[in-house]
Amino acid sequence: MARDTELIGLQEVYLLTRLEKLHLAIPNATPQRLGGPFVNGCDRFFPSARPLVSAGALRAADRYLRSHFWDRFHHGYGTSRVLDAIARSAVSGIWLDLGCGPTSLFWSLAMPRLKAMYASDINPANLVTLNRFARSTIVPRCYREVMCARGISSTEFARKRAALSKFFILDAASTWRLPACTQRPNIITAMGTLSSIGTDRHYARAFHHALENLASGGVFLCATWVLADRFARSRKLFNDYVDDAFIERLIPPGIKLLERSTVTPENVERYKRVEFFAVRKRS
Repeated sequence: MARDTELIGLQEVYLLTRLEKLHLAIPNATPQRLGGPFVNGCDRFFPSARPLVSAGALRAADRYLRSHFWDRFHHGYGTSRVLDAIARSAVSGIWLDLGCGPTSLFWSLAMPRLKAMYASDINPANLVTLNRFARSTIVPRCYREVMCARGISSTEFARKRAALSKFFILDAASTWRLPACTQRPNIITAMGTLSSIGTDRHYARAFHHALENLASGGVFLCATWVLADRFARSRKLFNDYVDDAFIERLIPPGIKLLERSTVTPENVERYKRVEFFAVRKRS
């Protein structure tokens, strides 16, 4: 249970949905506080009957962290264009990264000054790994290259690291709601998250759940790496439905489209294109 102690030792970590996918032995109550200081007594702590975080899951999360945005910056994947689009659309305030994996801090390089950063993922090991990285002093080469290109100082990056304050274990494809004692985010990002959870119906449902948790006047930013046919078959994940027509149908009345772009990766076999859009919720 030592690894769970590290999870519970995060500043604030919540379980927001029943996670059958992880087979967690936790009562079905929403929301649940797993650790950290209590805020206005709004949540309860439920210990788990078995570990939430396995050693294997932590190793896998660390491998992912060190294989994505770690060494030199790889041009041609559409990442630069996505960073540019985030910088144009994002607002200051509180940011929630939906399905963050361990790499949220990379996308923070395009964000304005943050009041706070919330991380969410269905896999608790990703939250532990992200927190370890945020509390370290390591700045990978890829980050340094992007920081240099965008004029971001080491001090500013340290502030972004320090902004990481709340952690949510949630399944983006299910119904979820932030605790009443948690301030709603001004920005929600889904960087590859929505298209990895299933069909167009799942994608749309996850999008609308995110909008429900977004603050009034807030911005939702979404990037989808559309898989090439062979890679999609190997992953058994088909997200070629994400295109102009789908995104147009997705956005409900009263939601303003701020940004829409399609990027074609260069000399990249795994991806056909990157679809990006940003919307603003009505105040």
